[in-house]
Amino acid sequence: MLESRASMKRVRSVQITMASPDTVIGWSNGEVKNPETINYRTFKPERDGLFCEKIFGPTKDYECSCGKYKGKKYEGTVCERCNVRVEPKSSRRKNMGHIQLAAPVVHLWFLKSAPSILSNLLYMTSKNLENIIYFGSRRIKEKIFVIVDRKDTAFDNGDTLYETERDIYSQFWDFEAEPAVTVKKTIGPVKSEIQGMVSITKEETHTGKTLYWVTVTDKVSKAYAVHKNRTINFKSGEEIKAEQQLVSEQTIPAIYSPIDGTVELDEGLGTLTIDPIITSGDQPVNFQIPFNARVAVKDNEKVKKGDRLTWEVTYPAILAEKSGIVVFDKGLSVKPLPDGRHEATSNGKVLIENIIEERRYPIVEGSILYVNDGDMVEKDAHIADRFVYEEEILSLTEYRILEEHYPGMFNAEGEIENDRPIMVITEVDPDVSAEIEKGVGDILTDDEYEAYRTVYPGKIEARTGAEAVKSLLAKLDLEKILVEKENELRELPKSSANVIKLRKRLQIIKDLLLSGNDPIWMVLNVLPVISPELRPMVQIEGGRFATTDLNDLYRRVINRNNRLKKLMEINAPEVIVRNEKRMLQQAVDTLIYNGRMSKAITDRGGRPLKSLTDLLKGKKGRFRRNLLGKRVDYSGRAVIVVGPDLKIHECGVPKKMALELFKPFVLSKLLGDETTSKSARKLKKAIIEKEMPQAWEVLEEVIREHPVMLNRAPTLHRISIQAFMPRLVEGNAIRLHPLVCPPFNADFDGDQMAVHIPLSAKAQAEAKWLMLSRYNIISPANGEPLSMPGKDIILGIYYLTMCEKDVEKIDAKDIPFRFTNFVEVLLALEHSSNRKELSIIDTDHEPATECAKQDLTLHTPILYRYRLSDGATKIVKTTPGRAIFNELLPEEYKQYDKAFKKKEIKNLVYEIFKKFGIDRTADLLDDIKDLGFHYATVSGLTISVKDVLISAQRKEIIEKSEKRINEVEEYYRYGFLTPLERYREIIKIWDESTSDVLKATVKNMADHPYNPLQMMVSSGASGNVSQLKQLAGMRGLMAGPAGNIIEFPICANFREGLSVMEFFISTHGGRKAAAETLLRTSNAGYLTPKLVDVAQSVVVTEYDCGTREGFDATTLRDEEVEIEGLEKNIFGRIIAEPIYEPELGTPLPRPFIPGKVYERDTMLTGDDAKYLAKYEKCVPVKKEYEFNLTKNIWKDRLTYSYIELKEPVMASTGMLLFQAETPVNSHLLQECKNNGIQRIAVIEYPIVGNYSKQKAFSKDGKRTIAVEDEKIDPETARLLVAEGVTELRVRPTIIIRNVFTCESEDGVCAKCYGMDLSNHQIVNIGEAVGIVAAQSIGESGTQLTMRTLHTGGIASTADITQGLPRAEELFEARIKLKENPAVFSTVRGFVKDIKQEENGKTKVYVEDYEECIHEYEIPSTLKAKVNKAIPVREFSTACEEIQENEKGNCSVNPFLNEPNERLQGSAFPLEEGKTTYDSYSDRFRGLLNRIHTIIDRIIADTTRNENDEWGAESATPEPAGNVIGSICERERSSAPEAKFKAAAKLFPGTPISTGAVRPRELMQELDVDTTFKYLLREIKRVYSEQGVDIHNKHFEIIIRQMLGKVEVVEAGDTDYLVGDLVSFQQVKKTNEAILKSNEKVNENRKRVLDKTVQKRILISREGEMKELAPEGSVVTEELLKELVKEGIKVVEIAEGDETKEYQINTKEPVKYRRKLLRITKASLEQIGWLNAASFQQTTQVLTENALKGSVDELKGLKENVIIGQLVPAGTGMDLYSSIDYDETYDNEQNSAPEP
Repeated sequence: MLESRASMKRVRSVQITMASPDTVIGWSNGEVKNPETINYRTFKPERDGLFCEKIFGPTKDYECSCGKYKGKKYEGTVCERCNVRVEPKSSRRKNMGHIQLAAPVVHLWFLKSAPSILSNLLYMTSKNLENIIYFGSRRIKEKIFVIVDRKDTAFDNGDTLYETERDIYSQFWDFEAEPAVTVKKTIGPVKSEIQGMVSITKEETHTGKTLYWVTVTDKVSKAYAVHKNRTINFKSGEEIKAEQQLVSEQTIPAIYSPIDGTVELDEGLGTLTIDPIITSGDQPVNFQIPFNARVAVKDNEKVKKGDRLTWEVTYPAILAEKSGIVVFDKGLSVKPLPDGRHEATSNGKVLIENIIEERRYPIVEGSILYVNDGDMVEKDAHIADRFVYEEEILSLTEYRILEEHYPGMFNAEGEIENDRPIMVITEVDPDVSAEIEKGVGDILTDDEYEAYRTVYPGKIEARTGAEAVKSLLAKLDLEKILVEKENELRELPKSSANVIKLRKRLQIIKDLLLSGNDPIWMVLNVLPVISPELRPMVQIEGGRFATTDLNDLYRRVINRNNRLKKLMEINAPEVIVRNEKRMLQQAVDTLIYNGRMSKAITDRGGRPLKSLTDLLKGKKGRFRRNLLGKRVDYSGRAVIVVGPDLKIHECGVPKKMALELFKPFVLSKLLGDETTSKSARKLKKAIIEKEMPQAWEVLEEVIREHPVMLNRAPTLHRISIQAFMPRLVEGNAIRLHPLVCPPFNADFDGDQMAVHIPLSAKAQAEAKWLMLSRYNIISPANGEPLSMPGKDIILGIYYLTMCEKDVEKIDAKDIPFRFTNFVEVLLALEHSSNRKELSIIDTDHEPATECAKQDLTLHTPILYRYRLSDGATKIVKTTPGRAIFNELLPEEYKQYDKAFKKKEIKNLVYEIFKKFGIDRTADLLDDIKDLGFHYATVSGLTISVKDVLISAQRKEIIEKSEKRINEVEEYYRYGFLTPLERYREIIKIWDESTSDVLKATVKNMADHPYNPLQMMVSSGASGNVSQLKQLAGMRGLMAGPAGNIIEFPICANFREGLSVMEFFISTHGGRKAAAETLLRTSNAGYLTPKLVDVAQSVVVTEYDCGTREGFDATTLRDEEVEIEGLEKNIFGRIIAEPIYEPELGTPLPRPFIPGKVYERDTMLTGDDAKYLAKYEKCVPVKKEYEFNLTKNIWKDRLTYSYIELKEPVMASTGMLLFQAETPVNSHLLQECKNNGIQRIAVIEYPIVGNYSKQKAFSKDGKRTIAVEDEKIDPETARLLVAEGVTELRVRPTIIIRNVFTCESEDGVCAKCYGMDLSNHQIVNIGEAVGIVAAQSIGESGTQLTMRTLHTGGIASTADITQGLPRAEELFEARIKLKENPAVFSTVRGFVKDIKQEENGKTKVYVEDYEECIHEYEIPSTLKAKVNKAIPVREFSTACEEIQENEKGNCSVNPFLNEPNERLQGSAFPLEEGKTTYDSYSDRFRGLLNRIHTIIDRIIADTTRNENDEWGAESATPEPAGNVIGSICERERSSAPEAKFKAAAKLFPGTPISTGAVRPRELMQELDVDTTFKYLLREIKRVYSEQGVDIHNKHFEIIIRQMLGKVEVVEAGDTDYLVGDLVSFQQVKKTNEAILKSNEKVNENRKRVLDKTVQKRILISREGEMKELAPEGSVVTEELLKELVKEGIKVVEIAEGDETKEYQINTKEPVKYRRKLLRITKASLEQIGWLNAASFQQTTQVLTENALKGSVDELKGLKENVIIGQLVPAGTGMDLYSSIDYDETYDNEQNSAPEP
């Protein structure tokens, strides 16, 4: 949610915060329910759709949808038919709608921020949180159990439980469960292994499963017939032995009739029935006739009661023939008898079986049996489809049964792995929580939740989805959590891994509390629908509509939302509802940030749809698009051509272009008062369109005082856009003054420029007074002239002022021409020209001849008298050309004895500017332009091949060099030189040769002053001596593609032409130049926007911040090399303290302003800087005298000089008051006076506080006591005295104000910035100095990358493509550097010793002022850059012997084997174990042992990159010198009279080894000031090596931004967290406020007594929360004491209707350390979230700042550009808002506006 706080028309601040559902509904005009957009029949928006007029406003101005109300008079009326409010259609740009979501969804930005805000706030891992939100699951692998004995529980036997469930239930319920397995990979079907009979039995397992046993038996059997009623002695299945009675013998008695009746015999059934007499009333009686019994009666026979019916019958016993198993046949029915035997109830068979083979097959229920009981099966016949189904869960007992019968036919897993839906506990009873050890926010699987819910009904609740997250957020007590976590953080060790997470969570909680945002707002119930103008639909051909991606994404959300609503209305199953909620969450995610959470939704072509986030982030996002250039009206573009007749503030605009650009102005002028007449407007337009004369007349009048702005892309700095007064010209090209080309980096080879027309009077005034080209002559980068003459103009001026002979050396008597005024010179020149033409005579027979009398030319020496301003006259020797040129100059700058070249013209323009200002300078440049063009034409210079003159000495120089090369090669072949030494020596020789050829070529060309090539080079108009060398001398050494130097030079020049080999070698450099220019120019281009981003907020906001701090101005040095002198460093600065004259202590007088001194707040001009840089004074090191305390003269000396006690001061009582060497100050003197002491002996060191201008050495020459440009302190002064130094040349200390020490709250103050280099005045308030700095640095780098291409790859150190990566490396403060990290000193001291270790490492020992030794170890990959004391005389002796050997005077000869007597007796030792120099290697190594360390040091000094054997990173390394001669000579000559070469003096930060110093290590080991100076020196060196002059203050602004943050180390009692990056000024003010508030603690304690506590007070002790004071309680003395004791810092007290905070305990201030940020990071850390969001990580920045409720005060430039209002810089500042602008016109068209 964005809020603006505006005052009048200007937006003062913009706040971003989280929006509540009520806020969103408050924005909305209605709910969007319909996913449709446009009705394709009526082309009107659908009702309640995404373009609904009722919600978003009418599509026509002041007309409702149905058309009932039309016109502005009905504005505000709501139509009762269509419910559309009558208002302008522009309302559709701001009106919004909303979607009421059926289920809450989580805002993706808060979920997927880095780190996740929701994850930190809920103290939950991101993975778990995402699973909760998206109804995810957790893959779990655990054991399973099956219930085998349910006992008194709700389980059933056979129920399965996971191990976690079993553990939960077993704690509270009594049951038995057996481990279970899951069946996998069963092999089926079940086949019989044998043939036989099937028998099937069924049993139930202990888990309730049915188990079928299928038995297949292969057997033989004997059948025995058994008749009914026979008794069988064996049971079925019982074993019987042979001869045992299977059936016993049995007698069946006879049957007698029980009644009277008739017999009814049925033989088929074997039954006999007695039918009774009817009258008897008896029932019929049936008898079964026994088997084989004889019947005594016949059918229908009458019988009496007692008659025999059957006879008695006896059955014999049945004996088993064989042993076997008794089996009852299926047809046999039996009944058991009491004695255990069976009686046959039917006829049948009893079998005695003998089993051959039997197989049993257990089949688990669910399988299909293919056989029945009693079936006969064959072998391999299918018994069942399977014995158990896959995934069947079996108890361990059941598993063992199957494993026994089916070994290897299935797998079983004791653990099961699957995805379990997870839930989060949202509510739990405290007792239950303690019992189960889980609380709110813990994750459960759905099985675990069901278990807990079953055990604890109504006491635990778990949810999933966004509803769960919302519930958790609603239950957060932020104040309580804050107290707990702060206490926890204090107890954690700083090294703990949880510290960072805890800090982040604390930060989020604090942000929420301070901003008042409710965490539940991160979960959306209402989704806003942005206005249709941001997601338009455009009608295209065929009646179709083209729509934006957002409409499609909104439709997906609405469709999902509507579907979910319907499912919830019909009470759909929970699994379906959950799935729909998940898809609604995903649809909203895609709308907010497509592709962030899952695969991006694409259109038919596979293009990802653009989401709401895509509207904001990236180059096409709103933030970046508002920063980029927009298409503007009233602009044109055309090719530029030179306009020689233009003034510097004018440009020529083609007539037709001007007429089109100024068309509205011309039309307005033509119409006059007839603006409302349509016919008049039509007529006047026709005048313009037909280009009638009247239109041109009005156009001339319109453009007279109407400036235009010209711009050439790329716009690298502010003077790439300048204003000009237009002049109408013919043609189609824009005409440009040639002197304004340098600021534009333009030339006339086809470049194009854009013309822009400022419309308003204010814009025109700003263009005219602030942007006019005549005011852009001086460069804002360095304060020197930028708009300078070039090429033809310089050549013309040089031709005009040159003279073949030195005029001053000519005797006045020998000069025949004498003139008394300028008019005479002009008349004589004109007459001489005419007479010369007449002196040409022509005859018929003789050739043309010229008059012998001397003629007057521009270059003829003359005596010229000119009049001074005071009326006096002066005669000078000069030439007519110089007289003409000097006529343009003011009197004090006339120089009649000088030829004006490019440099002289630049100096002249600069001096005129400093003396007379910008307008006089602009006029002079116009005059020089006119004069230069004229005389360039008069000179008639041309160039041809014959003008390239080759020196006769060139061939001789090259031949000598080739001889020297042969000698080096010979040394190398015999092993005297290593490959690296050979390479360096060859490079050195060719470098010297190239230099000699260059000198010879230049000398040869100088002998021909009128040679066109010589004139161009010497004047500086075009080319340089290096190019002249290639044309007429030799091309020289070439750089290879890798940056190394190719040792084979190109000896030819372009005049002679290159050989094939030379041309091939030259292509190496050409390829390097082209490749590096193309590749690295882009890097330079990327650097500029980064610099702009980091510095854009630095604006001059006030005149003086009042600081007393500053930096000591010094010369920038790198060892002995001066990078930038003191003069340039102090130019344009404001001094922070007066500059005192050394020794005297009085303010130093300003020589150029009588009566003025260098006091505080003096701005140093160029003359001041030059004077102070050269000022020095020889001052005594020490003075001794006595202070007379009875006089007050001592008070004056103490202010400017360092004085200390010479001897201890004793009181009259004998007590020691002060030790010797105690600094004398007012307090010391007063104490002495109070003790009655009248005089004290003191020592004054006048040099202390001043800077040394010379080196000072110790008595023995072993130490450098003071170096040049070192500030002398008392310790150094005492050391100088001890070493016998009596006086020293010093300069005064110059303390300059600096942007780094500026204390302005916003931006910088004018005095700390100093001079505006573009006008040499103190900078104006409102100047965007940060932008100027970034452009000054970036523009130079971008332009200079083209140098390598233009030089064609010639080996040179001035290669910006090598320097820019180093500059970028420094600006980005990279941890990993391209070079090996250097070792640097951390103390001030002297190099005591340097030792080489056996492992290749070097140890440097440094002795500090306290005589403590500090050891520094240098890795083997680096070399030492410092030196210890080296005996020069001993070294000199070695040099002499080596040189004699080189000349052949020494007997060391590679070709001789005789011992060397001279060397044996010398100081050169032999190798250990050797008695003679028996080989050449022995002799040579012995010779070099004495100078080995010296050679190493020189090589280390001269090699840029020691890692590359051939110096690949060195463009032109300074060679080490000839190993045999030149090395020794250089070392010997460095200190010819000293006994020692002095050991180096080191300062903190001084590099001890080669390599690059890591700025971050400097920051860590030393301090911020050292880091600041190192960065400034290194960056400045990169640009200085390329010849780029940029003032230090521009670099200082960038470095200030890099060092502007601090890291909180201890937060104290502030809202900061440890690790926070905070502005240094902000922390400084916070600490000042804390110290100030601590003074009021006692007073506040009295004030809070008897007052009401407005907010409860909590503390955390031993992990428990304690409420000290509830809300509404009264502060008593007892409560106050407890609050103070518990360390409560602040209490909120109610006073009336207000709440006030009172501090009742002292607070601890913040402890911090300064941080060095790379420019990319620093730009993000600037105050103002709009700036950070426009740069990178847009969503992250917006999310974090919405959480904080951040307010952007719009103090930077980018923020205001994004908002679309004037930037708070320049005329956009409130300071200038009240200025009125009047439109006035000057009658003279060509006149420039007066400032």
